[in-house]
Amino acid sequence: MDIESSDGVSDQVADGIAYVCDNLADIRTCLKSDGDPLVLDRLLAALRSGQDVAVPLDDLNTALQAAGVSMGVYGDTRGGAGPGTSPQGIGPPRPAEVVYLCPGSLCSRYWLPDPSAAVPLCALEGEPLHAERL
Repeated sequence: MDIESSDGVSDQVADGIAYVCDNLADIRTCLKSDGDPLVLDRLLAALRSGQDVAVPLDDLNTALQAAGVSMGVYGDTRGGAGPGTSPQGIGPPRPAEVVYLCPGSLCSRYWLPDPSAAVPLCALEGEPLHAERL
C-alpha cells in the first residue's frame, strides 16, 4: 500500500528519494559508467525547484535498472525486495529518524521521541508537536 504524506508525496516516492540521497555518489558513478548521469541531474533539479519528482524518479529507476541495478530506487524500500538484497556497493535505506516540532511553526521547540513518554502539547495551540523526518 502506498500512503500519501501530508505534503502530497507518497511513501514510495519519499523512500525512493531517501534511497537516492543515501546512495548519491554510488548512483552517479554507476550512471557515469553504464548509463546517463543527466537523468540523476534532472531529478536533483526537480527536487531543488520544488517540482513534482515522481516522473524524474521513475526515469532514474529505469536508468538504474538498465545499468544493471535490478531493483532501481524502489527495490529496497517499503514493499520492496527486503533487506539484504541490495546491489553490491549500494546499501538499504536506514530507518527514518524523527523529531517533533511546533505544530504552527511558531517557535524552535523540538522534542526527540521517547517511548516512555507521550508527545508533548504545544502550549499556544494545544496540539501535539508534529513529527518530521530527519
